[in-house]
Amino acid sequence: MVLVKFIQDFSVKPPDSKWCEYYQNGTDSVVLPAEELGLSYFSENGKLHFLSKDGNHLQFTTQWFKENIVPLFQLRADLF
Repeated sequence: MVLVKFIQDFSVKPPDSKWCEYYQNGTDSVVLPAEELGLSYFSENGKLHFLSKDGNHLQFTTQWFKENIVPLFQLRADLF
């Protein structure tokens, strides 16, 4: 699972939800990490990747995708 947080993204609220993180119940400032929200299996097995990128929501080039995302899929090319 590859999660990308766009640093200047104003479309997604809260910004941390781009990494499957969310506010603790009853607060608007305490953020729970993805592992505490059910993604610990992926994390513990090296299948959870967090990337950040300058720019607004989904603003990336094909070149950036090839350099940053494609290699992560090739790590598991033996599955295909």
